[in-house]
Amino acid sequence: MEHEQVMKGQVAYGTIQEHKRALKLFENFIGGSFALSRIRPRHAEAFVADRLASHEVSVGTVNKWIRTLHGIFNLAIEPRGYLAEGQNPFAKIKQRKITENPSRYVNLQEYGALMDAATKLWWKAFLSIAYGSGLKRNEILHLTWADVDLGQHRIEVRTKKATADTGGSNSCQAR
Repeated sequence: MEHEQVMKGQVAYGTIQEHKRALKLFENFIGGSFALSRIRPRHAEAFVADRLASHEVSVGTVNKWIRTLHGIFNLAIEPRGYLAEGQNPFAKIKQRKITENPSRYVNLQEYGALMDAATKLWWKAFLSIAYGSGLKRNEILHLTWADVDLGQHRIEVRTKKATADTGGSNSCQAR
């Protein structure tokens, strides 16, 4: 595969594998060997619609294939000249909106079961902070003792970009 040879050394091995996977899926969809100059946006749109209708993959994965194939077809235009300028079939294909799943919260009974299952003090502390404060996983993992005020029942959450001159912190009072 010429694309693989050209990209080798320019991108990570995993990226090349993802390119090959996307190209193979598209090739299988349009029916095997197909002259690049005959591929139209309707083929690209039909491919996207087919992938979404299959319910085998998420919308995010289909969006990734749109971006990947758009980039690959751009390479067929600019450096290689296989396609004329403006002939990228994925150029005007828009990524699909990803609908968020509603958040599910742990109820008190589930929290109790988690605490019973936690065998180490570290996990019990982590779960207690998570349940009682609503902090995100990484916010909890980046806490230091300087951020915790047990007497005031307060936890100071610092952003990654927190500096002495900008502050960059939010206070959270434990419930």
